[in-house]
Amino acid sequence: MLECMGEKDVCLMRAHGILVVGKTVEEATHKSIVLENLARLNYLAALKGDAPEISDEDKAEFDRRERVAAASGQSDGERGFGWDYYVSLVNEPGLIQFNELGFAFGH
Repeated sequence: MLECMGEKDVCLMRAHGILVVGKTVEEATHKSIVLENLARLNYLAALKGDAPEISDEDKAEFDRRERVAAASGQSDGERGFGWDYYVSLVNEPGLIQFNELGFAFGH
């Protein structure tokens, strides 16, 4: 599987789920959560029809923010992305709620 993935850190396996790798358990967990949220948002967006193209200015701003975050050490691999929040959702009984679309959120 790793040979097939190459340098990628996420693999979607048709009819099987996903495989996510990271430098730490926290990083792999965060990537899994982000992937799930992006998949749901893309599905919901697809139900509304074609989306407009993202402007070159917006793409450049996103790239700039990514470079700033990486330079400051705030990459996805760092605990600063909300790991403690994710742990609190697991450790607090009744804290996780799901809406009608299956999105989880905390109180």
